[in-house]
Amino acid sequence: MSISEPDKITTPWASTGSKNPIPANASNTTGAAGFDKGFPDITMTPAEAGGIPPAGQDFNGIFYQITEIIRYMQAGGLPTFSSALAVAIGGYPKGATIISDDKKSFYTSKINANTSNPNIGGDGWFKRVNRNDIAHPKDYGAIADGSYHPLSEIYTSLSDAQAVYPHATSLSQSIDWAAFQSALNSGTGTVDYRSGKYFVNDNLSRNADINLIGDKSSKIIMIGARFVVEGSLTALPDLSVDVTTLSRSLTFSSTPSISAGDTVLLFNPTDYSWSQHRPYYRAGEFFKVHSLSGSVASIYGLPSDPHLASVVDMYRVDGVAVTMQDVHVEGDAGFVGAPMVVRFGVDVEINGWRGSVSQSYQLEIDRCYGVGISSGSAVNNSPYAGDEYGIILSNSSNITVNCGNHFATRHAIALGGGAGVGSIPCRNVKIIGANLFNTG
Repeated sequence: MSISEPDKITTPWASTGSKNPIPANASNTTGAAGFDKGFPDITMTPAEAGGIPPAGQDFNGIFYQITEIIRYMQAGGLPTFSSALAVAIGGYPKGATIISDDKKSFYTSKINANTSNPNIGGDGWFKRVNRNDIAHPKDYGAIADGSYHPLSEIYTSLSDAQAVYPHATSLSQSIDWAAFQSALNSGTGTVDYRSGKYFVNDNLSRNADINLIGDKSSKIIMIGARFVVEGSLTALPDLSVDVTTLSRSLTFSSTPSISAGDTVLLFNPTDYSWSQHRPYYRAGEFFKVHSLSGSVASIYGLPSDPHLASVVDMYRVDGVAVTMQDVHVEGDAGFVGAPMVVRFGVDVEINGWRGSVSQSYQLEIDRCYGVGISSGSAVNNSPYAGDEYGIILSNSSNITVNCGNHFATRHAIALGGGAGVGSIPCRNVKIIGANLFNTG
C-alpha cells in the first residue's frame, strides 16, 4: 500500500470562529463536552426527555485543539517535557523524543514508564545537542570508556534497541558503535568525538562530506571492523575522440552530466591495460573539469597517457570532501585491512592522524583525488606476510604526505591498489619531510 502526504494545515479549524475551550471533564448538567467522556449522555438524550443538544462551539473547540496540534507537528515541532502528561500516561515510552525547554537539545527516552524531567537532570534520557551543526557521539548515548558495552546492557530486545538506533542489527553490537553511527547519520557536517575512547565492534560508514575531530587523548577502537568514508561514481557517456598526451579537452558522444569544477575519471577496464605485471594494473586517470561546452569538456593540465576512446569508460566522481583533525584509530590485531578508509574522496585533508595495531595497514586512501596528509603517525608492527603497511595510497592522484613518522614491518607508505572499478595508477604523489621506518 502507498499513501501520499496530506495537505498541510495552515489555519487551525475555527481559528476565528466561535468556540469553547474543552475542559478535562464533560458536564451532564450543562451538556458541555470534555476530554474524559466527549459529549455527555445528556446531549444524546431526546429533547422531549430532557436532553440538551450538543453545542456547535464545542465541536469547533474540539477540532481547533486537534488541528492546532497537527499544524505544530507538520511545521516540524516537537513537544517539550510535561510532568502532567507523564503521570497521566504512566511515563514516556522507550524511544520517545522530546525537545528541551530552551529548544537547543533533544532527549530520547532510554526506558519505558519514564517520568523524570531531563531538563533538570532526570535519568533515563539520551541528550542530543544541536551545537552549530556538530554531532557528538556522547549525545547519542556513547559511553566511551574504552570498554565493551553491548546494547544488551540497556535493551532486552532488538526492537527496543532499534527504537533508538534504527541501524542496529544485533544486541551484541556495542553502544559506542550505535551512538557513533547515529552521529554519522545525523546529517551534520562535523562529528566531534573528543574526550572519549570509543569501543566499536561493527563497521562505521559515512557517504557524505565530513569534518571528523578528535584529540590526543581520544581514540576509536575498531574491533573486527573498519571506518569507511565513501563517495561514489556516476557513469558518463563514452568518449568519441581519442585522448592524447596533448589533449586539453575530453569529447563525449553526448552531453555529459558534469559542471566546471567536477572531477571525472577515465578508466580502461581491460586487464593489463597499464602494466603487464599484474592483471588488475589498468590504465586511466583523473581529470578536473575547467568548463563544458556541449559535449566537450575542457580540462586542467595534460593527460599522463594516451587513451583510445573505444576502450575506456568515463565516470563523474561524486566524491566526499573529508577533513580529519587529530583522529586516532586503533585497529584490531587480528583484522586484515585498514581500520580507516577514505574511498572516492575529493579534497581530502588529514592532519595529525594516528593509527596503530591493525594487522596489515592502518590508513587507506582509495581512488581519491586531491589528498593532503600532514604530521601524525601510522604504526604497523604485525608479522602478517604481504601487506604490512603503515599507509597505503590506492589508485589515487595528486597526493602530498608532509612530515609525520610512519612505521611498518614492510612499507611505511605503499603505493598500489586493487581491482575495483576506477582502480587506476597512482599519479602525482609527493612525500616531503616524512620519516619512514621499516624492519626489512
